[in-house]
Amino acid sequence: MARQARAEATRHKIIDAAVDIFSEVGYASTGLGEIIERAEITKGALYYHFDSREALAAAIIEEATDRVIGAFRDIAQSSTPALENMIHGSFVVLGMIAQDKLARIGRQLARALGQFS
Repeated sequence: MARQARAEATRHKIIDAAVDIFSEVGYASTGLGEIIERAEITKGALYYHFDSREALAAAIIEEATDRVIGAFRDIAQSSTPALENMIHGSFVVLGMIAQDKLARIGRQLARALGQFS
């Protein structure tokens, strides 16, 4: 596996582990050691990608936001009337928050860390 692909895979392992643990015990109760253990990586690998727990949370928020914006973008490109698109988009986002753990945790982190209200 190429170095860049390995780095990206490691980054995703870290994010996935953090999302799982944040979901189980919450952001405030999660230490980096738990994330390192769950992701089965070294401390150096974690710090290569994220210099703090806050930076990791910001990456989760960004990825969750990108997913939601992508869903809205897809809906907005349809030929249906704008009001219908807005209603449909609202249901899609609610569905994502209910079913997509990363989207749900990203939203919770954004609210908890004061990035959105």
